Amino acid sequence: MRAGIAACNGRPALAVTSPAGKHFMPGNAELEHIGIRIVVYPQDILAASVQAIRAALGGLKGGAKPAMASPAELATAIRSDEYLAQDARWPDPR
Repeated sequence: MRAGIAACNGRPALAVTSPAGKHFMPGNAELEHIGIRIVVYPQDILAASVQAIRAALGGLKGGAKPAMASPAELATAIRSDEYLAQDARWPDPR
C-alpha cells in the first residue's frame, strides 16, 4: 500500500476493503495514517443489502416487517424526479 501511495505523488490514494480477503486489511485509522484518503467498502454494502433483502422477504412471508423507506425517501434514493425530467424531453408516442 505504501508503494502505491508513493506512486500517487500526493494525489488522494484509494483503498478497496475486502474483509473476507486473504490479506490483512488495516483499519480506518491506519489507512488514514499511511495516506489513504478514499476507502470503498463494497462487501460491507453488499452484506447489509443481503440482510435487508432477507428481512423484507421474511416480512412478506408473514414475519416481522422491517423498517422500510417512505415513498418520498425511495423517490429520492432512486432519483425519480431527475429521471422524469429526462423523460419529459421526449414526446409521448401515443
